[in-house]
Amino acid sequence: MIEKYIHDIYNKKIDHYEGYESFCYQNCQRIILEYAYGSNAILFINTVPSIEIEAMDKLRLREKYDFRSLLPSVNKYTNRFYYKDDESTEDILNRNIKFVYENKNPIIVGADTFFLPYSANYKKRHAKHTLILCGFDLTRNVVYVIDWYSPWFYKGEVDIETFLQARNSKNEKDDSYYSGSPIENNWAYIEKIPQYSADKLFYETIKLSKKIYFNDSDNGVIAALSLLLKYISVMENETDYNSVFYYMYTLLNRKKIFLQYIEYYSNLKQLDRNTIFITQLKKNIANWDVIVILLLKQSKRYNVKTRNHLIDKISKSISEELIMIQTIEKLF
Repeated sequence: MIEKYIHDIYNKKIDHYEGYESFCYQNCQRIILEYAYGSNAILFINTVPSIEIEAMDKLRLREKYDFRSLLPSVNKYTNRFYYKDDESTEDILNRNIKFVYENKNPIIVGADTFFLPYSANYKKRHAKHTLILCGFDLTRNVVYVIDWYSPWFYKGEVDIETFLQARNSKNEKDDSYYSGSPIENNWAYIEKIPQYSADKLFYETIKLSKKIYFNDSDNGVIAALSLLLKYISVMENETDYNSVFYYMYTLLNRKKIFLQYIEYYSNLKQLDRNTIFITQLKKNIANWDVIVILLLKQSKRYNVKTRNHLIDKISKSISEELIMIQTIEKLF
């Protein structure tokens, strides 16, 4: 194998979309797919909003399983690997760089941002993260990576010793939400997707969003937000608010990439009829921006007035979600 190789993706201009905050793995998938399929790459990404809420002894919030991925019909072209402690980190990396060179295919690798010198978390806090490995220079003992993620937006070199630390980290638990689970030297690659239909991918997204989120059944957004509203009306603990803040912030970002998806397809197909739903979704996102800020304030210092403002905003959001459910049923 040669001693130096850099995939051409390293030299391409990369866009940034705010909604991918909290979704670093999907952001890496997007970048790799954009290199191969251009702007149509977004059609492969699972952007469906997802939230599950239950309240027993304590409020629990989570996403539906396996939503940080490609759409189900094309996710089979993604291959992801994890390794146990008895595997050599050096051997895994050697196989990775051999794969990148022989297949001319950049890969997605897991890392702990605590060990990444360009990261805002460097030597401060641990966090599970993913980035793109797209080249190497063994004469200088460095790899080339793309980590196009806020706030660092990095494209450059990382020395191999540091890179191995980041990939083999136990990711010890601290105050970072993404700390507490080992990196396990995980990596992934995306195979060539042989055939695809923009229409089929779009309607797969719509069907999934109606099943998982945009409905007024027991497993839809209305039931989840109604339960959240009931719980917040009596919640006074800052720690509980912090947990709610994280999940609602994630949902907000999910809505932003879902909006991008709808807008892209509508422009691609010149569908003016989708404008009403897009307008409603933008209004809803603006309301959620306020909700997330209020939740953050409550997570720092509880205040009754802020709680009442939250209740009002969440109630308004529920009404907006009901209107969107009706619109999406009429349109699709």
